[in-house]
Amino acid sequence: MLSAWRGDEDVASQRLDDLIERAPANASLWRVKGDLSRWRGWPRQAEEDYRRAAQLSAPDARNVPAYGILMSRLDRGDWRGTVAAIEQHVEEDPPSVSLDSLTRQLREQRAGRLTVKGTRGDSTGSGVQSSRDWRYEALLEAPRNDAGSRFFAQRIGLFGEFDDDALHAAYTAAGYEFNLYPATLKVAIGEGAQLNDDPLIWGEFAYAFSDRWTGIVSAKINSDETPLRALRDGINANLYRFEGRYRRDESGMGGAGLALMDLDDGNLRRAISGYWTEELYDHDEWAITGQLFAGASKNDDVEASYFNPRRDASVSGELEVGYTLPLGYRKTFIQTLSVGGGSYWQEDYGSDATWSIGYRHGWEFEPNVIFEYGINRQKSVYDGVPEYGNFISAGVEWRFL
Repeated sequence: MLSAWRGDEDVASQRLDDLIERAPANASLWRVKGDLSRWRGWPRQAEEDYRRAAQLSAPDARNVPAYGILMSRLDRGDWRGTVAAIEQHVEEDPPSVSLDSLTRQLREQRAGRLTVKGTRGDSTGSGVQSSRDWRYEALLEAPRNDAGSRFFAQRIGLFGEFDDDALHAAYTAAGYEFNLYPATLKVAIGEGAQLNDDPLIWGEFAYAFSDRWTGIVSAKINSDETPLRALRDGINANLYRFEGRYRRDESGMGGAGLALMDLDDGNLRRAISGYWTEELYDHDEWAITGQLFAGASKNDDVEASYFNPRRDASVSGELEVGYTLPLGYRKTFIQTLSVGGGSYWQEDYGSDATWSIGYRHGWEFEPNVIFEYGINRQKSVYDGVPEYGNFISAGVEWRFL
């Protein structure tokens, strides 16, 4: 497992498979394989590994793989009967480090939490879309019940300054997350405020086909992504998304999706996009991650004060270099430098280069608090005119344990 701890999970997996091939009836090797599968984000595979370990273990040594099976179920969101099984082990089994790990994971995964994040930007350019803008989001989630479901409430606020006009909009909603493993359904209702005072209904359905594949369908009636200029003109919008995600392992993941935004002025914005994130290097404190993105959209030809290209497309890539400084048990300080570049094309205006550079800090004091903040400068292009923006961002996640 030392190779995995140092960031080389592929080498660790290969060595472990070689050992199992030589000693296929070794219960300890199968248990370690289950630990590694969980580490790599394959909870269903981990459960199979732990079951094999339990079958090969003596009757009085099956508790540890049994705990692994239950932790794998929590990892993938299968709560049905899992909490009752954990409570039974707590009542009947002698104290142990493995049992403590199981109860700790249950406590952390069912805990309520508050997540707050925001961005603030200033932009310059002859055709600037927004000279100042900010956005904040606050999400309060109640503790999960024994079925893995819970209530939540959220607030989203937006501000933009256009042509010396200050535009404000906000969205407040309350909802419930239904754990229907292997599916999850989120439904929220609420209303807008300021420029948008209409009711809203938001929903999302996600289905995990396997450890690697997930499909997501979502709808937002009165979407928080409606342009502020559209709201100023009395135009609301509904947003519908269809997305597929693939997670190969802890180092590689990506997805592709289709989005449809139906605006009240008769414009139907159609957008497709895809991305891939790959961890290129990970050893001890250092990690290098790359991301590729491509997208395109088409809008109807309507008179609009908001940015509304008839057709556009973009491609971009980004590299992140991260350095992790351990501060103690489950406590780390992470510094990340990001550099990216790409190209943006818009019908009637041609293409132009885009770029971004950023730096951020992350403080992780698991399991209670995670705090991040950062700065970013980027070049965007609107109607053939470059726009340069400076942004600051911050976010905090607080678990109630």
